[in-house]
Amino acid sequence: MKKLTIIFILSVVFDLAQAQEVRKNVVYSEFAGAMVAGIGLGYERYIPVSPKINITGRAGGGLVRSFTEFSPHIGGSILYGKRSSLEIGANGIFNYDPEVMEDSDSIDPDHSQEAFQLLMGYRYKNEDNGIMFRVFLVPPIGKFANLFGIPYAGLSWGYAF
Repeated sequence: MKKLTIIFILSVVFDLAQAQEVRKNVVYSEFAGAMVAGIGLGYERYIPVSPKINITGRAGGGLVRSFTEFSPHIGGSILYGKRSSLEIGANGIFNYDPEVMEDSDSIDPDHSQEAFQLLMGYRYKNEDNGIMFRVFLVPPIGKFANLFGIPYAGLSWGYAF
């Protein structure tokens, strides 16, 4: 009985140690996406729900308006898959680039520089070496409806730790 207890305790400790190896944090760079027409950096945290479902929370910022103005964003996604995942998410953007959207009838750049953005796409996260890559589309809804009139793409790459 004593051997079984020791084996049980060691297996629980080993399982907990293995659980610690899962990479739950990501730092990434982004082109377009939340930055609309710019580049940015971000941090994301994975919250495992099941072996194939993760929820993420993220925050970041980037340069817009000819790369001279800072624009922060926060958001989150639901991921379905292990290494390769389907992603559905949303971002809240503050201080987006009104010059890019100046032709839009629904935007008053002098009074409102916050926007909500949906996204959907593909994500790859390698647990062995920590590489993360994602490509996604942003549908033209809300304040972004008149920007391009069609979905536009974003690209992120980073490192999970």
